[in-house]
Amino acid sequence: MNLEDKNIRKALAEKYLSAETSVEEERALACYYSDHQAEEDEKAFAAMVTATAGDYLLSDEGAVEFDRIATSKTIPLKINIFRWAFGTVAVAAAVILGVILFQNPVKETPISAVTIAETIGEIMKLNEENILSIEAKPQGSKAVLTVNLKNGITQTYIMTLDEETGATLLTQLSSTN
Repeated sequence: MNLEDKNIRKALAEKYLSAETSVEEERALACYYSDHQAEEDEKAFAAMVTATAGDYLLSDEGAVEFDRIATSKTIPLKINIFRWAFGTVAVAAAVILGVILFQNPVKETPISAVTIAETIGEIMKLNEENILSIEAKPQGSKAVLTVNLKNGITQTYIMTLDEETGATLLTQLSSTN
């Protein structure tokens, strides 16, 4: 397949996002985007493909191991596809959020411990009976909140402040079991 042709890359991208690509097609996409500069409208997809591919898909040994795991009978294929798709979406969301946050430089106002504590208190009020714990990691003008639920689900949020209104903004990054 000739990945120099943008129409072929676009068709493979659609297959990839529908979890219909073969190991060879995924490997070809990962290798192509590892070796070529992505066009502007392909950058987010290229970042997702190369981030999820890792060394296991780019090396011959890794591709063989990936193929063995993907075709094993221990976990139904639908679950494998769901996990793969969910992981891909989580990575894509994180990459897109990172691009958005770092493209628009804003005045860095550190989030205070009081603001973080107030936000945690408000989250607890919303769903107190299901929350096991909340962990906050301040990072300058942002904080990463990790909410552990009693049912085993972990949700990760990024907390920022709206400079104009002073409102606390929460954006969910991921939700995992």
